[in-house]
Amino acid sequence: MEKLTRKDKFNVFWLILVYLGIALTITHGENVYGSATDWGYQHTVFPDFFRQLFYENFDLLPDFAFNIGGGQNIFYFAYYGLLSPIILISYLLPFVPMGIYLVCLSLIIGIITVYLFYKFLRVNGFKENESFILGFIFTVASPIIFQGHRHLMFVNYMPFLLLGLFGVKRYFEKNKRSLLIISVFLMIMTSYLYSVGGLLCIAIYGVYEYLRRKDKVTFKCFIVDGLKFALPIIVGIMMSLVILLPTLYTLSNGRSDSSFTTSLSEALSFNLGVKYLLYDPYSVGLTAISMVATIYLIFIKKKEVRFLGICLSLLVLTNLFVYLLNGGLYLNGKALIPFLPLYVLGMGIFFKNLIGNKVSYKILFIIFGLTVLWALSLETAFGYLYILDGIICFGGLILYKKYKNPDMIFLPIIVIGSIVCLYVNMCDDLLSNDDFYKRSDPKLQEIVTDITKKDKSQYRMAFNLSSSSQLVNKVYNANSKVTTIYSSTYNTDYNDFFYNFNNNRASRNMFITGETKNTLFESLMGVKYLVTDRAPSLGYKLYKDYGRYKVYINKNALPIGFATDKIMSADDYKKLGFPDNVWALLGKVVAGDESSYDYESPFEEKSLDLMSGESDNLKIERWKKGYKVTVKSEEGGEINIDLGESIRDKFYLLRFDVSHPQSCDKGDTYIGVNGVNNKLTCREWKYFNSNYTFDYTLSSSKSFRDVNITFSKGVHYIDKVELYSLDNYLVKELDNQVDGFKMKTQGDNISGSIDVSSDGYFVLSIPYDKGFKIIVDGKETKYEKVNESFIGFKINKGSHDIDITFEAPWFNFGKILSITGFVIFVLIIIYEKKISQK
Repeated sequence: MEKLTRKDKFNVFWLILVYLGIALTITHGENVYGSATDWGYQHTVFPDFFRQLFYENFDLLPDFAFNIGGGQNIFYFAYYGLLSPIILISYLLPFVPMGIYLVCLSLIIGIITVYLFYKFLRVNGFKENESFILGFIFTVASPIIFQGHRHLMFVNYMPFLLLGLFGVKRYFEKNKRSLLIISVFLMIMTSYLYSVGGLLCIAIYGVYEYLRRKDKVTFKCFIVDGLKFALPIIVGIMMSLVILLPTLYTLSNGRSDSSFTTSLSEALSFNLGVKYLLYDPYSVGLTAISMVATIYLIFIKKKEVRFLGICLSLLVLTNLFVYLLNGGLYLNGKALIPFLPLYVLGMGIFFKNLIGNKVSYKILFIIFGLTVLWALSLETAFGYLYILDGIICFGGLILYKKYKNPDMIFLPIIVIGSIVCLYVNMCDDLLSNDDFYKRSDPKLQEIVTDITKKDKSQYRMAFNLSSSSQLVNKVYNANSKVTTIYSSTYNTDYNDFFYNFNNNRASRNMFITGETKNTLFESLMGVKYLVTDRAPSLGYKLYKDYGRYKVYINKNALPIGFATDKIMSADDYKKLGFPDNVWALLGKVVAGDESSYDYESPFEEKSLDLMSGESDNLKIERWKKGYKVTVKSEEGGEINIDLGESIRDKFYLLRFDVSHPQSCDKGDTYIGVNGVNNKLTCREWKYFNSNYTFDYTLSSSKSFRDVNITFSKGVHYIDKVELYSLDNYLVKELDNQVDGFKMKTQGDNISGSIDVSSDGYFVLSIPYDKGFKIIVDGKETKYEKVNESFIGFKINKGSHDIDITFEAPWFNFGKILSITGFVIFVLIIIYEKKISQK
């Protein structure tokens, strides 16, 4: 790579200043450079968890995450930076809070990306002024800054992708492969999901460079040379299989289908709206001129430019490539962000031809005219914005044609790009400094440390706070364990079990297994301690008052592992309806083909008529066999129903169906009962949560006699209302009816002993998955899925030593292939050195 001139350094300085200026401006000095949504919930918390695991076990390659989501294969969370080189650096800085580290990392990645792209333009023959203009267009493209504070993994691979493009140049110019190999490896390890688009980007650029250097290309030569070019890319992929293979396994098992899947016909259709190219930070994020420039490349006679134009046009004018790059899940332009360098490169080629008077204005205006007709047909703000943007830019082209001043072309493009960039970034809800502090509240850290030091047994904890949703993935130390999880991939059996077990779905995000006020579920999962700033649920007694937080203890929570002789067959379990299908899982086991006991329901059915309550700010009427509730006020409405008796030391399980989800312009359907909330997302939402059955487990440590139901604005259709009561003394007895497993954990291993009072099943409240190896008294034992979601196996009466180890499926094979890849990489380096010495 050529050294930068003084003018180059000046240009880079100003581009970095623009980047930092926008990045710091949007914080207003009151916010963190990080979004209040996924950045705070996931992208800072998971890397912090990975770092904690390392310092607990000094294992860079863990298999299992016992602390989160009930205990899951850690490769479900690989997306968030497991073995990422940029996250591994933080392991050297354990004294730096992960949130602070990621803010700094994001800004540094942005600076390096801007610098490398400028260098990329220079090595592709653009002059200093041209590189500055194109570098500016790249810097203010919507995703570059926006995703730096929203979804860092959407752009954190960009430096390695750009190094890969340099590696392509080096391959063709010097026949050296090492830079290309290491760039591919680092790009995949940093963001495996976006590396797919990154690899395709490298391949397109490779063909572009190949065609540029070849006067004549035959099919045979193209295939042979293409295979040679593919070799270093394949080696880079091989080196990263240590993360790719086990992650691929979890991807095949670890994501529920969205209710709004893309049909094959839609995937094969054209995208005349080019929503994947323009403005949106979940797209390439350029402005109107990029669309015209990209299509015009097809009309330039150079074969490499025409090839580039065809490829880039197909990516945004058809749905197929976007569909495939999103893993066949949905259509989302975010998958095209890795191609941003090529789109700006294409714009640069177009501008060069324009200034060199090699562009046909007739063709140019035909393209623009057709796109304007398309925009008019949309009748949306997006279409009108494109027309306004296009008219301004083409006005500049007309003025340039007359006065031959390039500033007339570039000034409107720079201004429009800057306005779009600022607007997009201002729309993100950044995390306030106060909220950032709350998420890393040292008081909570102190509480968890205090509890885990005093109680060395194995249990889980719950955090029912006003900011509980912000802590869903938070693990305070290696000894604390939670049931909650929010990840793009996860154990689907566990997620399904959570919502089938009478737990409420309060979030509009279908991927969240959140905190619950359901003591029955928490007892099942071994939740012994509850940290809260609210009144506790029934079953918890005060353990210690820590000021603004109180800790409560449930001494009757089931152990995480236990043995029982109360066995219900899967066929008998399927015959149970609500709520007996909940009780049959508490301290008992559903497995096998034969039942060992006759089930008796402990529930008492109650009546609940919504029409009998006192309503406020709403209209309620009969609808079929249920109710229609209409709320017109933005503040919502409520119904208060007197149960006719004072309820104490009982659980009330309420369920009803809701239907007719509203359109997204009206909002989600929300219904709360005594502070327990449920939500049905609006019907067009791409992550539609399908929550047509609202479940509530109602209880209080104090007596209550009213059911208070709150409704969001909208029309609510309610049907099949069911209400049952359950005496708490029955729940208290559960722990005494099982044989507890005295266990300890270390890394990927769980071991301990148990005294079994009679033949039955051993149950471990860890979500079932492949990869466990269970040794009972020195002999390997086969395990199965029990209780709809968990690990279990038959066990005989007597004392037993149990050892359980988890090995992530495909992980060992991935290690072998990665080592092989590294060996090949070293051999290539040695070979290249010998060649260079001759």
